[in-house]
Amino acid sequence: MSVLWIVEKAKAQAPTLAASLMGDFAVRVFASLESLARLVRVARGQRPDLLLVDLEDVTGGERRLVELVDAHLPATPVAVVAPAGATREAAPPWRSLVRLTRPLDALGLGAALDELIRGFGAGRGRHLRYRDVQLDCERHQCTVLPGDEPVSLPLKEAQLLKLFLERPGVCLSRAEIQGAIWEDVTVTPRTIDSHVSRLRKRLQDAEAQIESVYGGGYVLK
Repeated sequence: MSVLWIVEKAKAQAPTLAASLMGDFAVRVFASLESLARLVRVARGQRPDLLLVDLEDVTGGERRLVELVDAHLPATPVAVVAPAGATREAAPPWRSLVRLTRPLDALGLGAALDELIRGFGAGRGRHLRYRDVQLDCERHQCTVLPGDEPVSLPLKEAQLLKLFLERPGVCLSRAEIQGAIWEDVTVTPRTIDSHVSRLRKRLQDAEAQIESVYGGGYVLK
């Protein structure tokens, strides 16, 4: 059963999104983006298959939502429910929000969310993205969104970027990097630092950056 996190407030005279989706999904409800952010900060291993947000209940609108998702749930598909006739805000172009409008049919909503989760899962193996950096894992092409052309990376740099994109915000030691990329081959710390340095130069205009951690290794932020 797919795990669905929903941001919405309880409504006295109308059925909630959570109530209409329970049973078809494993549902967890948050009353605000702030309560969602508190959880993901302390429970890094917990992630939903999809985040569903009722924009009527979100302070700061879509832009605030985008900022939170890009910071804490970069690999999670997002669907928002907006009032009929609402104007879409100018969200950053590297974060695509699936937008649903009221009135909603509960059966149709569940089917739409199922399709979104399946479609996202089908493409996940090929593309990885964090903030404005995207990697085509099959072609070894890196793109800094929204407007840059894809750049082909050498194999080791592509593998290194893939490792960082799979674990954003996590400090990776040189030993972990060697074990993941060079496997049974022993390389010097300088070799690892050299590859990271070249990758940093390719990402110098990106929002997402690889930072050094004193005595620890590197982290993608």
